[in-house]
Amino acid sequence: MTKIFCRLLAVLAISGLAACSNAPESNPLRDALEGGVSGLTGGARPTPAQVPESGFLAVAPQLIASAQAEPAVGLFMQERNTQALLSLSGARATHVTWLSGDRISFTLSGGTMLVRTSGLGHDLTHADFTQTLMLIASGRAGQTERTHTYLTRDFQQDRQRFTCDVRPLGPTQVQLGRASRQALAYEEACKGEMASFTNRYWLDTSSGQIVQAVQWVHPQVGKAHLQLLNQ
Repeated sequence: MTKIFCRLLAVLAISGLAACSNAPESNPLRDALEGGVSGLTGGARPTPAQVPESGFLAVAPQLIASAQAEPAVGLFMQERNTQALLSLSGARATHVTWLSGDRISFTLSGGTMLVRTSGLGHDLTHADFTQTLMLIASGRAGQTERTHTYLTRDFQQDRQRFTCDVRPLGPTQVQLGRASRQALAYEEACKGEMASFTNRYWLDTSSGQIVQAVQWVHPQVGKAHLQLLNQ
């Protein structure tokens, strides 16, 4: 647990830095996804997501297989009933940006902790989850606060604060595409003026990364299920 704490602490130390979202000119995985996966904002529905033993909604195996050996993030948008495979777009410090075939981006930290989104509509421009990550790193239960920042139609920042109860759910095994990992599961139940929601995280005990997560984005967007693949 000490090794995990140190790794996550390094994420916290520089979590205020922004990620670089400039996409490389050519990426075989992204090129394969262009037009091959239904868009997160509309279009025909893909093959339904699968439900592994952990209860986590994962993208369909045939979609995961298309990643081959390329690093990717599997994404399932629960309320929109759509899924995609995200390819690496850019990185800065601990923030890594992943891009869908229809140019929707998700910036993650510490593995799959959601920092921001772009292109979904009602996007999350920044999430401060410092206190939650500290509790997960220590393996303890407790109360935290998190802040979400959204950009309004008149380009003003709307900061929403949430009070959250974080608790460990115990050890479990997660299936990340073709790989199986031992993990510790955590739940984060949050309440605020905008909404109440529950996030879940799976912490890989060997790498110290949150390799799988279910996180709420916005009332009009719902939850994002995220998995690290081929990493």
